[in-house]
Amino acid sequence: KLYHAVVNYYTDFATNKARVDQIAMESFGIRFMQSNQQTQDLMGEDASNFQEFFDDEKIEILSMFEEMPEGFHKMDGLKYLVRRINGQDHPIYKNAAALAWPSSNTIEFMSKAFNQTQIDYVRRLILHEKTHFLWAYTFDESLKDDWSTLGGWFEDPTSGSGWSTYNTTEFVSAYAHDVSPNEDMAESIAAYITNPEILMSRSIRKYEFIRDRVMHGTRYIAQIREDLT
Repeated sequence: KLYHAVVNYYTDFATNKARVDQIAMESFGIRFMQSNQQTQDLMGEDASNFQEFFDDEKIEILSMFEEMPEGFHKMDGLKYLVRRINGQDHPIYKNAAALAWPSSNTIEFMSKAFNQTQIDYVRRLILHEKTHFLWAYTFDESLKDDWSTLGGWFEDPTSGSGWSTYNTTEFVSAYAHDVSPNEDMAESIAAYITNPEILMSRSIRKYEFIRDRVMHGTRYIAQIREDLT
């Protein structure tokens, strides 16, 4: 909350675009892309399909990136954030609110990512998509294999994702269970940061794995003011 307030003050609620871009690049190594030729070349689509992020969206993204441990602020492979125009779904993944494209160094957001009544959903989504770059660029094969084993994952050519799991519990969401160890990790890390209690209640083994193997001991604790308990 303090970071959120300071960034709002420093950027005049993100209306000072130069300062927003300064924080984005210096703190996180990323750029908020606009509807221009650079975005067209990056995404392989006409620039008219994309727009600039709204001010409050930029603030929320920066705030959630700051929530990750400092070593994950600037992440290998992540350079660009792109926003599709209001109301337009991705032409292939029509139900997706956001998509990570590690090979293009990009996270793409749809307007539906931000048109949610629950702010927790938006925050988990931002963290989820950034975690995919940990999987693609940071985690070694040993860590990925150990995580897959923990989740009961095995390669399955009959599955749409190429993966299945023999576990029916210990997942923070149905999506984490239905797709792959990569998505399972993204959902679990997002929960570890925003709602650690739900991860501990669903799978203490996954909570401890992320704490010890990914976060190197960094813990997140939900706190409530004494007068509200």
